[in-house]
This record gives sequence, structure tokens and C-alpha cells, in this order.
Amino acid sequence: MTTGKKSFTIKDFPYGEYAISCFYDANNNKKMDTNFLGIPKEKVGASNNPTSNSISSYKDTKFNFNVPELHLSITLK
Repeated sequence: MTTGKKSFTIKDFPYGEYAISCFYDANNNKKMDTNFLGIPKEKVGASNNPTSNSISSYKDTKFNFNVPELHLSITLK
């Protein structure tokens, strides 16, 4: 697994309420692998870094984008 920080920029994005989720596709099959209960087998993360080890709710991950430049940090677990 690759470690370290990755970043990206989105330009001309409208202000509003958003949530971000992401996962590390360890086996490069272009999908998030889960077990029979639907729990992710690969590392996942979301905005606000919720404490759940499963897929988080929108309520726990939402944030307001209302400034010209916003930096978020998401930890994959």
C-alpha cells in the first residue's frame, strides 16, 4: 500500500453543503470490496474523519463550503 499524503484541487465549485467519502482500491478492481455484512475490506475515509470504521452517514460527514479556499484532511482507516 502506498503511504503518504495525496491532494487535489477543484476549481469553480459552487458554495454549499457537501460530504466527501473515499477509499483505497488496494487490489485495483475499481470498486470498494466489502465482506458479507457490507463492511469495507479496504481502507475508507470521509470528511470530518468520523470515528466509525464502516461507511459513515451524510450527517456525520457533511461540511459547509463557503470560503474561496478550503483545505480538508481525510484519514483512511
